[in-house]
Amino acid sequence: MWQSLRPHQKVNAGDKIRYVGSNSVLIKEKLFKVTKTEQHYFEIVPIL
Repeated sequence: MWQSLRPHQKVNAGDKIRYVGSNSVLIKEKLFKVTKTEQHYFEIVPIL
């Protein structure tokens, strides 16, 4: 089950996320893996 991130919700390295663009259209159902987390941001890479 997919859920939208809420403000201040934390993600962890290794989590898988799906990106929804500004027009709310999924970008080819692309999944990303969280590689690094900091207090105010996280980094992702595409899962091939």
